[in-house]
Amino acid sequence: LHAALYGPDADEISSVFDRTIEELNYCHQKLVEELVTWIVHEITSRSRPYRYDLWPSMNPHDAKETLMVSPSASEMFQTTINHLHDMEQELSTNVFMIVVRMIATELDQWMLSSMVMNTKFSNGGAQQFHYDMTRNLFGLFSQYAKKTNLLFKRINDTCALLTMPLGSAILLRETLLSAANDEDGLVRALQEVGLTVFDKNTTLAVLDRRNDMPRIG
Repeated sequence: LHAALYGPDADEISSVFDRTIEELNYCHQKLVEELVTWIVHEITSRSRPYRYDLWPSMNPHDAKETLMVSPSASEMFQTTINHLHDMEQELSTNVFMIVVRMIATELDQWMLSSMVMNTKFSNGGAQQFHYDMTRNLFGLFSQYAKKTNLLFKRINDTCALLTMPLGSAILLRETLLSAANDEDGLVRALQEVGLTVFDKNTTLAVLDRRNDMPRIG
């Protein structure tokens, strides 16, 4: 050991170990990425009933009734529960927490691009989507993160835009369109309604997913 650390060949021995460690780290990273990709595919491949639910025509929620998770989301959410449970049993705590964050990030991006941007939402649909996401999807990850809204920043911003009062949504759109060359004004307008990651273009695109938004022009 002394010769390896301090002998004439110490630098060469050290470089051999450094290369080996780098290769192991690379393999570890690739395996984690492949695992996350597979799990996300397993979840999203069961999303078709949810993506094609009657979002544009759902009636507003009756305040006298308790909101329930969408039946169309049951298989997708159950698959999420199963995989999170299995991975927690099989992986070390550190690796598992990395996997959880990566899965959340992938689902956050996927839900916006593959679900929200491909449908329209009535008031009732927006209410239901908000409930499914903030009370159910977020809840599945709540035992692994104190603030799940930070794991799903895009979904959180989406829910805020879809459920804000119509007058506020119209005013926000007008503000963003009129402040095209005022970067500080744009940032301020987005922050004032509680958005954390959306820029002007994404905000306008999500607002356009609302059935009740009047057409421009």
